[in-house]
Amino acid sequence: MDMQPLKKRRLNHTPLENSNGETSTSKLANNSTPSSNPAEASSLNGHGNLAKSVPSIVRPSRSGLVRSMDNSIHADLFKLQRDELLGRLRPRYETKLASADREVHKLQAVISAIPDRDALLAPEAWKAFKESDNIDVPFPKPVALGSKLQLAYSKPTDIGIVGSYARKTALLKDSNVTIDLAIRIILAVKDDVFPLEKILPTKSCIRDTAAEGDHPTPRYNATLRSECCSALYVKLLHQSTVRSNALQDACMLGALWLRQRGLGASISAGGFGQFEWATLISLLMRDGGRAGRPILSNGYSSYQLFKATLQFLSSTDLIVSPMFIQSPSFKFVHTKNPMLFDGSRGMNVLYKMSSWSYQLLRNEARNSLKGLNDPLADHFRILFINKVDEPLKRFDHYFRVPIKKPETETSATKFEPDLAEMLHERFCYGLGSRATLVYPQILGTSIWPVDSPAPHPDDSPGTSVGLLLDPEHCQRTVDRGPPIEDKAASAVFQKFWGDKAELRRFKDGTILESVIWDNPGSSRSVIDSIISHILNRHFGLIDQTSRSGSSEAFARFLPQQRSSQSDMLEPFKDVMSSFESLCKSIRAMEGLPLQIRQIFAVSPQLR
Repeated sequence: MDMQPLKKRRLNHTPLENSNGETSTSKLANNSTPSSNPAEASSLNGHGNLAKSVPSIVRPSRSGLVRSMDNSIHADLFKLQRDELLGRLRPRYETKLASADREVHKLQAVISAIPDRDALLAPEAWKAFKESDNIDVPFPKPVALGSKLQLAYSKPTDIGIVGSYARKTALLKDSNVTIDLAIRIILAVKDDVFPLEKILPTKSCIRDTAAEGDHPTPRYNATLRSECCSALYVKLLHQSTVRSNALQDACMLGALWLRQRGLGASISAGGFGQFEWATLISLLMRDGGRAGRPILSNGYSSYQLFKATLQFLSSTDLIVSPMFIQSPSFKFVHTKNPMLFDGSRGMNVLYKMSSWSYQLLRNEARNSLKGLNDPLADHFRILFINKVDEPLKRFDHYFRVPIKKPETETSATKFEPDLAEMLHERFCYGLGSRATLVYPQILGTSIWPVDSPAPHPDDSPGTSVGLLLDPEHCQRTVDRGPPIEDKAASAVFQKFWGDKAELRRFKDGTILESVIWDNPGSSRSVIDSIISHILNRHFGLIDQTSRSGSSEAFARFLPQQRSSQSDMLEPFKDVMSSFESLCKSIRAMEGLPLQIRQIFAVSPQLR
C-alpha cells in the first residue's frame, strides 16, 4: 500500500490585543525547507479551509522570544503607568466636588436674578456701570465709545454647564488641590440668529471702505458662529462619549499632553485646547477618510485614540490641504491658517490657530511620536511627565523685545496684520531656510481688577519670538536673492534689506541680489545679525540693548564660528586625547578574566 504524503500548512493566528490596547498579529516563520512536490502543498476545500493537513510546529528563536518578552513587559508597564496617572488626575466628582456644584448653582441663581437693562449708547453704558457699580467695562477704543452702538441686557433663556467639568474630563493640577475651578461665562445665541450662508469663512462681514472688493473675514465670522454652536458641540461630544467608552480617558490624556507643552484654547496659548482636541477626535470618528469613512474607530482604546490623534496632527497639513467634514459642497478660498471645517455645524474648528501655532502643535506631535518609536526611551515620561513649555528648552533661539506695532495713519477699520503676523512675516522672509519655525507671541496682561481700566498696549511686557533652526543652513553667510532681470522681486528684496542688499556675480556667472553676513572680528552669530537688522529696519528698534534672549546669554560660553571640520573639532581635542589615554590604560590592565576588544564613547563630546 502506498503511503500518502503528509500535507503541511501554516498556523493561522488570531489577532491579539497587547497591553497597550493595540491589535497585533503573531507571525511565525516556517523554518522547514519548501517541498517541490505539489502533493505536499497546502490545499483548500470548498469553504476556504485547509483540508487534511498536519500542522508543523515552529519554535521562535531565543533572541526573538527575549525581545518579544521585553516589549511585552515594557508595554505592560506603560499601561500601568497610564492607568495610575489617570486615577490620580481624575477628580472624585461624587464626594470631593459637592461644594463646587453648590458654587456653580449659586452662580446660576445670581445670573438669573440680574434685572433687565434698557438699551444705551456705548459711552452712556460705560458711564452707568462706572457710577453705579464702579466697573470699568473694557470697550474697544476708540471705535466702540465713539460709535452709535447701543447695548441692552435681557435675562438668558437658559444657563447650562459645559466644558470638561460637565463632561467629567477635568484634570487635577496637583495632589493637594481637588480641582482648579475657573468659571468662564460663555455667551451663546440660538443657531439661527446669524444666517449660516452669511458667516461662512469665505464671506466678508466687516466693512472696509479702503479695500477694493470683498475681503474675507474668516476669524471674525467663526467667532460669531462659535456663539451659535455651543449647544450643538455639547450634543456632539455627548454622542461621541456614548459611542466610545474610551473617549473620556483619551481626552484626559490629550489635555495633559497639551498642558505639559503650554498649549491651550486661548489665542495667546495657540488656539488648540481640550475642547479642540475632543472635537477633533469626535469629528474623525465620523468622517475624514476615503469615501466618507471615519479615520478613527469607536472601538479604539484610549491610548489608541490618543496616539492616532497625534499621528493625524503630525502627518496632515491642514494649511496646504484643508479638511472638510461632512461638507462636500463647500467651496473654500485658500488662507494662511489651518482649516478643519465642520460642515454639520458650519464652523472651522481651528479658527483660533495661526499658521505658526499650528506648526508648533505639529512639531510637538512629531517629537512625541519620535520618542514613542525609540525603544530605549521612557515613553511615559516623554508624553506626560516632562514639562516642555519653557521657551529656552523648546526653541533653538529665543528673545524678547519691547516693541509695539508701528503707528499708521489708516483708519481703524482698515485690514492690517497684527504685530504677531508682522513679526512672523518679516522673520520668515529674512531668515528663509535658516529657520523651520518662527513663533511670535505677544506678552500681554490677561487679568486686571474690574474697577480699573484695561492695561494700555504700551504697558505690555513686550513681544517674544522663538526660532527653530535648521543646523545645515542657519550659519550661512550669503543670501542669494532674485536675478537682476526680475525687476519686481529685486525691488521687494532691496526694500526689505535696504543698504545691506547688493549685486554680486557668482562663480557660475549669475548676477543676483545678495546679502552678506560675514562680520570679521565679531562674536555675533549670523542669526543675531539678521535679527538686529530686521528689528532696526522694520520695527524702528535702533537701540537693542533691551533685547534679551538665549543667544546673548550663552554666546560667551561657546567657541567662535569655525569654518573647517578640523577647526570645529579643536575644542574637543583635550577630551578626546584623555579618552584615548584611558583606553590604552584599560587595555594594558592585566589579570582581567576577558580580553577587551573595543571601547565605545557614550558622551556626546566624544562622539
